[in-house]
Amino acid sequence: MQITARRTVLPRVQTLSEIGQCLALQEERNGTLRGRSGYERREGVYRSWVLWGVGLALVGSACSGDSAFESLGGTPEAVSYLEVVAEIEREYALGFQQVVQAITQSYATRGLLFETVGKVDFAGAAATALDDAQSATPPPDFAQEHDEWVQFRTVLVGVVEELESALARENMQELLAVNTSADQAHGSFLKGLTRTFCLAAAPDDSFCPAGADLPGGEYGQQVYEILRSHRLDVRGLFFFVEDMSPEERAVRLDEVQPEIESHLRSAGDAMARIEPPAEFAIEHDAFVRFFNESSVTAAAITEANSARDTERVLELFDEAARNGDRLESSLTPAYGPIAVAFLGA
Repeated sequence: MQITARRTVLPRVQTLSEIGQCLALQEERNGTLRGRSGYERREGVYRSWVLWGVGLALVGSACSGDSAFESLGGTPEAVSYLEVVAEIEREYALGFQQVVQAITQSYATRGLLFETVGKVDFAGAAATALDDAQSATPPPDFAQEHDEWVQFRTVLVGVVEELESALARENMQELLAVNTSADQAHGSFLKGLTRTFCLAAAPDDSFCPAGADLPGGEYGQQVYEILRSHRLDVRGLFFFVEDMSPEERAVRLDEVQPEIESHLRSAGDAMARIEPPAEFAIEHDAFVRFFNESSVTAAAITEANSARDTERVLELFDEAARNGDRLESSLTPAYGPIAVAFLGA
């Protein structure tokens, strides 16, 4: 199996400053930034715990360079193929790292923000990833998922065209919508993969179906999948940028709130239908309460936003963050392997 070695579009993490920056992001992720489903008000930044967690997970993937596919017990051909998939996704993740850093920082002018983001060669990155994916030869066991992967990469090439159009027009709402479209496509793609293929294609294994050693038996598997599906369903919906005006934020909320409310209700209903074992009753109730509280908060955000009550919206952003804080304070290390599907690795 051969792929064309054309790794010139995206920079590798090589210099000491880049490595230091990468490690700093990892440290921040492992400290205060977690992959919660909620809005966060932090020093004027309104952005999603979900998307920010995903972006940092991609950075982590790009920094690590580790591969452990040999431990999955597949054939040498399968291991080699999965390593190719992981490398292609890792290279593309480096480009995403640049976008996360650019779009979540303050700039003197909006034009400078678009100029900074526009310096990333999205078209070249997407085309290279697609070409390399098409050049890889999957073993028979991965033929169907390979086709799905190529289809996803093809979709991203089309999304890049929309992205470049939004950048050229300096249209923030279009930029956010395109980002959401890409994230939603990625979530749908990851949702249908087997664990083995997902471990190669995903930013980290918390995006993938659970392993057999999950605590709680059938209960653990059920809850893990509910949380994982929710996390993938809301990808990109909570994304905001730092210097959005109140009206820009309001228009963005108009677009995403209906889906946010729907997914929160669905996850809460699914969790409420499950009877937890006694050992996990407290953690399970905490998740049910979190989804119920978050649904109420999301509905209140929609109402306040419809009235263009910016002050109330920002208060509710803080309330959503407190909902997440209460959830995390209720989780024990024993529940961690289940909760990681929601919080991120």
